[in-house]
Amino acid sequence: KYKNNQNKPELLAFKGASADKTRWNSDNTFIQQLWIDTDAPRFINLDSLNTGLKPSADSLNLEATVLVVPIKGVTEPGEERSGLIITSRPPPDYFVDVDLMALEIITGLTSGAISNCLTHLTLKNTNKKLREEIAARLEIQKELQGHRDQLEKIVAQRTMSLQMANTALKKARDDIQ
Repeated sequence: KYKNNQNKPELLAFKGASADKTRWNSDNTFIQQLWIDTDAPRFINLDSLNTGLKPSADSLNLEATVLVVPIKGVTEPGEERSGLIITSRPPPDYFVDVDLMALEIITGLTSGAISNCLTHLTLKNTNKKLREEIAARLEIQKELQGHRDQLEKIVAQRTMSLQMANTALKKARDDIQ
């Protein structure tokens, strides 16, 4: 289950449950309550549910105990997604090999997601450091340009002073001759 733009759970995957998929929707009060209350993995004994939730939980044809695990992630920068994984023991005629294959796929996807996340964080940190380095270099470049400008003024002043002194010396020499 994932949160959509209306902040309601929506079914994105359905595997192994014997109930009709249409019952797994945001109108189901059991799913609504799980959506509101679940912030950490937990087991829920369906036999101990209050009378208001029991019928909607029973309509999902789950076993007596289910495991509910919240998941959170980011699909795009600034777009957070959250959801629930709800697991129950499969019916007796269910093939274990299918579960094992699904777990292998989930493991691969999780591993890839973790790798992508670490790469994203590394790139983000590298970009931040590069921006900081560029900003520092631009500041140094600006400061260096200020020193160059100041040096040019000093050179211009000294050149003018030397020219005036040179002119005065020529005049004095001419006066002596």
